[in-house]
Amino acid sequence: MHLTNFQVFTQQGTNAFGSVLVATHRSIPVQRVTTFQNDYNLIVLDIGNSPNQIQLAACYSPPNENLPLHRFNDILSRNSNTIFLGDLNAKHDSWCITPSNTKGRRLFEWLNQNDFQVINKFIPTSTRSKSTIDLILTPLDMFSGSFSVLPSIGSDHYPVHWTSPLTVPSKERLLPIKRTLWTLYELFITFTSSYWDNLSTTMVDKIDFFCLYERFLSLSSSRLTYVCYCKSYIPSIPAPIIDLIKHKRHYLHL
Repeated sequence: MHLTNFQVFTQQGTNAFGSVLVATHRSIPVQRVTTFQNDYNLIVLDIGNSPNQIQLAACYSPPNENLPLHRFNDILSRNSNTIFLGDLNAKHDSWCITPSNTKGRRLFEWLNQNDFQVINKFIPTSTRSKSTIDLILTPLDMFSGSFSVLPSIGSDHYPVHWTSPLTVPSKERLLPIKRTLWTLYELFITFTSSYWDNLSTTMVDKIDFFCLYERFLSLSSSRLTYVCYCKSYIPSIPAPIIDLIKHKRHYLHL
């Protein structure tokens, strides 16, 4: 997994221990909702371009602060197809095996008022207690799929993995296209050619030299190659080959 293949959105938190980060694959059209971009502890994204696009809201609610339910209402009024998720520090006996707290009771009321459900219930997400405080909240019509809590990766929270049947239509997905800066590549290879010429005469094992030079060429091209994402692309087949393909299709009546 290369981070360059992901768009990363971040937002500052209200304390020194928490903030919000969302990473989305670049093949998925995503746009940040500017209405909420100045809210601490909150990131709101539009996913997809169709009228049925999904709104994703990632939130961190510190233990000593109230849940921003008024902002949840604002987000929901903008698009009812919304998924809320994050470390909410809200505990309630309908999704948590530890005693309820004030934040949990208020969130439970909000869930009932808006016909939302908690996806990940009764499996602890905190490494320091048995509490389920990292929650995925969805409308009832999105309440499907399966989830699992993964082993710790060093944080004081366990990662929560949700497999959802929700998909972005294929016509909206962006296509990855590799682009290499061939002019720079040619200049670099030319500039270093004298070194490799000398090395080829001093190295006794020619197979070792060949493998080393092959690796150098591969790493050099990788260094000067990047991936961009486009709605469509034109095949990089030379024009004469395309003409031959058309000629063949004509005779085969394709």
